[in-house]
Amino acid sequence: MGRVLPGTGGIKYVLCNAGEGDPGSFQDRSLLEGDPHAVLEGLLVAGYAVGAQKGYIYVRAEYPLAVKRLQVAITQAREKSFSVKIF
Repeated sequence: MGRVLPGTGGIKYVLCNAGEGDPGSFQDRSLLEGDPHAVLEGLLVAGYAVGAQKGYIYVRAEYPLAVKRLQVAITQAREKSFSVKIF
């Protein structure tokens, strides 16, 4: 469960940590591979709720299929006029 810390100004960020820390756990990877749009939608909703201007998703490079599908979802979001960048 996430929480929002109070801020005094500046840019607010939302972060999605999709780098599984538990050995043998593949929930984040499975979600990114199966429904990356849900992750983007969740990030957008969270960002809107807290007034964030930027969001980041951390994905392990060891999950190339998850990275590829997330990149496709980001491209599709851009095509629908969402401002999404890959760093």
